[in-house]
Amino acid sequence: MAYRRHSAIAHPSLMGLNFVVVDLPDGSKRVQLEQRDPEMHGPFGLGVILLAFSLYIAGQAIGWLAQDEVTAAFE
Repeated sequence: MAYRRHSAIAHPSLMGLNFVVVDLPDGSKRVQLEQRDPEMHGPFGLGVILLAFSLYIAGQAIGWLAQDEVTAAFE
């Protein structure tokens, strides 16, 4: 779900470009490389959470990282 909804930001696609493309009155578009509106939600916060959960699961499943090490890395 996270990949499907947010991968377009990292790949050249119309969905990914929607963040920086402005529609002009004549029907054309202009690329406007500026900061996005902070009210817009993107995948970056979600990616950190998914990484942390994945590391917790790996720690439980294969003993790769101790839970306190993962917690320390994300605090």
